Amino acid sequence: TGSVAAQPKSLPIDGKNILTSDEILAIKELPKSLLVIGGGYIGCEFASIFSILGSQVTIVEQLPGLLATSDRQAVREVEKAFKSRGVTTFTSASVKALESIEGGVRARLSNGETVSAEKALVAVGRRPNTNGLGLEEAGIDMENGAVKVDDRLRTSMEGVYAIGDLIDVIQLAHVASYQADIAVKNALGGDLAVDYRVVPSVIFTSPEIAQVGETEEACKARGAEIAVGRFAYQAAGKALCDGQTQGTVKVVSEARNGQLLGVTIVGQDASALIAEVTAAMHAQVSVQELAEVIHAHPTLPEMIKEAAEDALGLAVHKVTRQTRARAGKKD
Repeated sequence: TGSVAAQPKSLPIDGKNILTSDEILAIKELPKSLLVIGGGYIGCEFASIFSILGSQVTIVEQLPGLLATSDRQAVREVEKAFKSRGVTTFTSASVKALESIEGGVRARLSNGETVSAEKALVAVGRRPNTNGLGLEEAGIDMENGAVKVDDRLRTSMEGVYAIGDLIDVIQLAHVASYQADIAVKNALGGDLAVDYRVVPSVIFTSPEIAQVGETEEACKARGAEIAVGRFAYQAAGKALCDGQTQGTVKVVSEARNGQLLGVTIVGQDASALIAEVTAAMHAQVSVQELAEVIHAHPTLPEMIKEAAEDALGLAVHKVTRQTRARAGKKD
């Protein structure tokens, strides 16, 4: 049954000037200005779309930064793009009051600022669409509005399985498809467990952010000894030819054994490039093995090989502090 947009009671969504991510898709005219409440992936995607189309966009996010679960270096690339398109961003700020006024909306923020816009988008998340289904009456256990399942996707009622946003594990369409495959096989007598360790995610901003596994920050937070490799789009011949030089590929691996822990790509076609490293992580390919794969030139995927080589300290086509230092000594 999917999910529905979260609608906080403090924000008077009217479907006319104060919209959710569902209703904004049905507007007939481009607003001159748009207030986006929420700096997660939904808010940032719409902010990116409307700023490119020409709206004056303001984002309000109560956390210290946008896209809180994404790699910080990748987020900075999106923030730079926002700034270049005139997007105003308020972080560590919340909307204390929101009202419709003649010609649009007005918001009073916790930081004392007042923002007026033609339209407001409330993008503070989505919740499982379980209201009115009679699930609890049927005896199916629920938790915070979501259907509870085990690692076989079985609900508390024998013979009943649940998948997708309904169970509120990872709200992504491709995860729901994966879960569907597991649930159907188990319903037909199988005994498969879900495994969410290697799930790619994409944020369709401009530039795109694609990620699989852990971020560098998450690895450091749990005390992992890691090796990090990076390769910039501006050093890739294909990106230069395409005129799309903003972005970076980052590979994070276990320092001790080369196990791939996570990859983040921000830039052109990141949503497509992430597939290779997702397959590599699923197959438990090491960073050494990834660096040995022959990639066609000139292409964007060869940046993955370059970043893997950098994680090993073997970068050839990247100017590092060490290479600059060696060049200085020769001089």
